[in-house]
Amino acid sequence: AISNSTIGGIFNGSYSDLSRKTVPLRIGHYSISKLGDFARKTDTIIATDVSTSMDIQDVEDAPGQSRLDVAKIVEKNFVDFVLNKSMENRLGLVSYHSSVQPGQSENLTNDNVTLKDKIDGYFTRSVNTCFSCAIKFAQDKLVELGNSSKKWSIILMSDGTADKCDAIPQSQCTPEAAKNESITYACNAYANYNISIYAIGFGVDADNV
Repeated sequence: AISNSTIGGIFNGSYSDLSRKTVPLRIGHYSISKLGDFARKTDTIIATDVSTSMDIQDVEDAPGQSRLDVAKIVEKNFVDFVLNKSMENRLGLVSYHSSVQPGQSENLTNDNVTLKDKIDGYFTRSVNTCFSCAIKFAQDKLVELGNSSKKWSIILMSDGTADKCDAIPQSQCTPEAAKNESITYACNAYANYNISIYAIGFGVDADNV
């Protein structure tokens, strides 16, 4: 727990400066033991952004490591967490940038060595990011290979905003259109297949909307 004295120290005791104000706080969490959704039987796809901006080194508390380096660490810890909860849990992988890279995907499995080897093999590709491509690919993999008695989830890892589209012609694909398309895909995945989607952002440019 965070004590009042700790909070007071952070704000130099100036609680009055916060009174009747909207104050945005960004809180980091080092433990993944509270991820209750993944403590039960689950089939989950982790989709990882490998656009070139993931090479930037600006993640707090990770000096000398790129956003992708940190993402790999998080993913491998998550693999251990989920598979240690139950060997009936399965994870799949896919990387994406301006499109999806099937060659860097891994079907649902509980083999943590295979999963970690695939994660370690990720490297950056192009400058663009297509969230909707990743969501659609992951959704289709769950529909094709997932066990319908389990909870289905997609973990979307990225460091920025969407700027490439899946179904919208690229001549009409503005960043706003790409963002809205990815939101639509996420809503449809939940409405049609009860797939929960979780987003994890890396770096100072991560879109938190």
